[in-house]
Amino acid sequence: MRTLSDNIIKMKQQRTWLLKVIVPLLLIILILIAPVLYAEFIASSIFKADHYELLTACREIIINKDNYRNDSSELQKYHAIDSNIAPINDNVPSVIMEMKPRYISIHDDHVIVSLYAPFRRVGFIGFTQNAEQFGTEKIIDGLWFWNGNMTGNKIR
Repeated sequence: MRTLSDNIIKMKQQRTWLLKVIVPLLLIILILIAPVLYAEFIASSIFKADHYELLTACREIIINKDNYRNDSSELQKYHAIDSNIAPINDNVPSVIMEMKPRYISIHDDHVIVSLYAPFRRVGFIGFTQNAEQFGTEKIIDGLWFWNGNMTGNKIR
């Protein structure tokens, strides 16, 4: 017959086993889910922003692309501003700077603004008037959400 102290010891062993299994499992789940939740948070900031202000800022960047440093290693096909190389220029419009872009790729008829989200592509593409438009989801005419999946033309 078990004594009270035997039952207490058994309960402590069960609790220890639970802690050794459940806590690491929960940590692994959190580590896997946290980047996805953060990417969704970043994506929602694009949809909550003033879309016309974002589009205007994108078009301003395209018009003034020669005023930005060029980090492009693609034989100068386009201008690129990469926060991994140096901080993003202060002269980038504030509505875009507030989103903390990781990378800005400036082409003749569009600009791709990539925001930081671990393991995910999250950003938006702003187009000049009458440009062929593409992206993942159209927000307004001239401004598209982009997560790496494309509708229309491919990224050049």
